[in-house]
Amino acid sequence: FSTVNAQYTDGIVVIKSQTSATVFASDPNKLRVNRAYPNPFNANLTLEFTLQDAGKLDIEVVDVLGKVVHSEKRSYLAGKQELLLPKSVFPSPGNYFVRMYQGTSFTLQPVILLQ
Repeated sequence: FSTVNAQYTDGIVVIKSQTSATVFASDPNKLRVNRAYPNPFNANLTLEFTLQDAGKLDIEVVDVLGKVVHSEKRSYLAGKQELLLPKSVFPSPGNYFVRMYQGTSFTLQPVILLQ
């Protein structure tokens, strides 16, 4: 393994290599999950989140191996919002991550589906 030359400034992480730079940006004021409940869950999962700007939101459910098992796009207004994910979008009981993207802002919420 080698070390990585990274710099964090104003909510943006820049990872520099000798050939290029990769930018990962996330401003918690633009997109923030306030809570996910119930977690663990066995029927439906509700995510309360806040958006600074209205617009489209990319939503993905990812398993622990990084495989996207559900993907959708929804439009939301600015402010506090709720997302209801039914049990049916999760293939089987286990650990998952809900990823949400809006522009360069993103969030990753770990969740657990029970039997």
